[in-house]
Amino acid sequence: MLVLTFIGSGCSLFAYILMGLLMPMLSQSYFAGDIPVADNMRAMYEMLFKVPRVFYILSGVCYGLSLVGAALMWNQRVWGFHAYTIAQIVILALPVVYMGNSFFNVGDAMITLLFVAYYYWAMRKLWALPDSKEVE
Repeated sequence: MLVLTFIGSGCSLFAYILMGLLMPMLSQSYFAGDIPVADNMRAMYEMLFKVPRVFYILSGVCYGLSLVGAALMWNQRVWGFHAYTIAQIVILALPVVYMGNSFFNVGDAMITLLFVAYYYWAMRKLWALPDSKEVE
């Protein structure tokens, strides 16, 4: 599953940072009429350009943190799990903060929960970390 995290976080990092950097140029070109858009897609494009640029940049940074967390987990570092989990929680919260409650995606939350639960299990069982009972 860690390979899926590398693929997903890596692609998302690239896409969100690129979108954050190119947003002003794309918005200007769209509203100047330089980008041909089908009539049924206009509402989607206009909603896309209403989202603040900082949303895309912060999302890209969080996906970068998620990628770093995955790399640390690959090397069996516990901080990788914490970095990954924090990044995923922030990634789930960003659309709600910048676009409203209706943009909370339950499917993304369920997949995130599944990945975090698996990584927690792997951290406990496969990395042979002590259980809380053994620490006492």
